Amino acid sequence: MDSNRAQNLEIEEEYQKRYQRSILLKVFVLFFILLFIILERIFDDYIQSIELDWILSLQKALEFKAKGSSLMRIFAYVTPYKYSFILITHFYFTLFFGYDAIFALKLLYMHMIGAYVVVILELLYQDPRPFWVDENVVTSVCSNTFAEPAFSVFNILFIVYYYDHIWRTVNEDMERPWWYYVVHALFALLMIGFGFSLFLNGQNFINQMLTSVFFFILFYFVLRALDEKIDQLIMKSTVQVEQSKAYVFYWLLGILLAVVVGSIIYEASDTFVDISWIINYVNCKKDIESLDSEAQYLLGPWFSFTKFSLMILLLGAVFGAARTFRDMQNVFWYRTSWQKRLARVAIANALIGISWLISWSEDNITGKFSSAGLNEFLYLSIHFFLVYYIGFGYLPKYVFQKLNLVNTDLTYSVPPEFSDTDNLTKLYQFE
Repeated sequence: MDSNRAQNLEIEEEYQKRYQRSILLKVFVLFFILLFIILERIFDDYIQSIELDWILSLQKALEFKAKGSSLMRIFAYVTPYKYSFILITHFYFTLFFGYDAIFALKLLYMHMIGAYVVVILELLYQDPRPFWVDENVVTSVCSNTFAEPAFSVFNILFIVYYYDHIWRTVNEDMERPWWYYVVHALFALLMIGFGFSLFLNGQNFINQMLTSVFFFILFYFVLRALDEKIDQLIMKSTVQVEQSKAYVFYWLLGILLAVVVGSIIYEASDTFVDISWIINYVNCKKDIESLDSEAQYLLGPWFSFTKFSLMILLLGAVFGAARTFRDMQNVFWYRTSWQKRLARVAIANALIGISWLISWSEDNITGKFSSAGLNEFLYLSIHFFLVYYIGFGYLPKYVFQKLNLVNTDLTYSVPPEFSDTDNLTKLYQFE
């Protein structure tokens, strides 16, 4: 008995030491990030003047030409918000229909909330892109949104590392193989390469990308601290079908409030940007794209504001997912053979082709919207809402079920004794 007690005390002491080290590390990281944010704001102009010299030197040394590289032409198509989020939609549809729907929803919901905060910071910082500041900086895409924090950097970091966190939480007893660490190392190298391409292409300064990295770390810490609450929110919005009817309404109120807050910040922001930024942007458009002579704004707050349409995207996903779990009456409707999963993924991704066609015809569509007194924000909001609402809400029941591509075993319904305090790990143990 005494030996067992001593062993338990030793284990508890070791746990306490690890917990204390973890707290100290988090405090240190938080202090470092806050110090960076303060110093970066104070010395922003000086830092960017140095980085501009680096960009110009690199472009000269590498004989960089915006139109001369097929890689840069691809970069021009995947960088704009409207295209990058269609690419992200391919990923979420693949995850939702091909792997694990609940897993995908947790990742998607938290991703959209994080991206919303990034857009808020864009409007508050109002930081320029390198090619806005210096006419000699060459770029392959004439971005018209503010650059800090780097939106694309946050999106990639969040999808990869929060995906990893959810996977490790659900598979907490699984030992990580050696290739797990190799994949992480390779991804870190790819992110460095991606950051270098943004820098070389005149899209972001290094300090803007670092701000994005540090914001992701802060947001990641917050999500980990709220992990059980998030799990309960996801379940009450999906698998607990009776509660989901009320929670969909709560989501609606919260998202509308978030858009109103974003609108207030936009209205309070300075819509008149530096005239030299506009001149350099116009020169960029004339060199590699076409300039819309009828546009009310050329660059600045309005184009960052249009990214708030991602909150309407979130609303479509919430409505659609709640509808599917309510209609299917099966927690694990998506768990089928790999052949059926591949079929669902192929059909869902093929339907996203409609979204690509709409985006490529955007100029004609937004022109008609403008003549009707509407704007690009409404167009993007309607577009993304319908994609996710129809995709998540109608495909499983009205397409995949008719094609016998879903699990219709009604024994996989949420048990009455499922507690409000249970998390996703408990849900997966239920099957």
